[in-house]
Amino acid sequence: NPEQPGAYELALKYARENDAEVILVCDPDADRMGVGVKHNGDYVVLTGNQSGSVEIEYICSQLKEKGLMPENPVMFNTVVTSDLGEKVAKYEVTHEKNYVFGYEESYGSLIKPFVRDKDAPQACLMLAEAASFYKQQGKDLVDVLDSLYERHGTYEESQVALTLSGEAGANRIKEILADLRKEA
Repeated sequence: NPEQPGAYELALKYARENDAEVILVCDPDADRMGVGVKHNGDYVVLTGNQSGSVEIEYICSQLKEKGLMPENPVMFNTVVTSDLGEKVAKYEVTHEKNYVFGYEESYGSLIKPFVRDKDAPQACLMLAEAASFYKQQGKDLVDVLDSLYERHGTYEESQVALTLSGEAGANRIKEILADLRKEA
């Protein structure tokens, strides 16, 4: 799970031993991708919001530069992805908008909508391509993120991951869900 710091332990160890510039990690079902970037001699792990922002910056800049930006482009960012497939399908049928990118804060990205869900392999390839592109300009992905903050302002964000395991955890989850159902 890219949201858990432990997901990066082995990748960071390997990166330090081999002077890697970028770390890409995926969850077991390959729908979310985490990113670590060597910046000023140390590794910075980006949040899902940050890596998504870098991805959309790269994608849009390249589409514009190559004259390939579609008419009425649309980018989706959601807290949960359950509505993404429906929204993408609607626009593809009506051609009211043209899908360009989608992402969420929990490290899910969708580059091309043929998958219809978050897709870490596409995101990994896109981030690797972006890292290579910006390296040729003397920048890393944190530099790109910093330039986005300069243009658009900074954003404070945090995330809490709660793990409830075993029988006690299952019981606590049932209690929480029962309370939510009562309120609904």
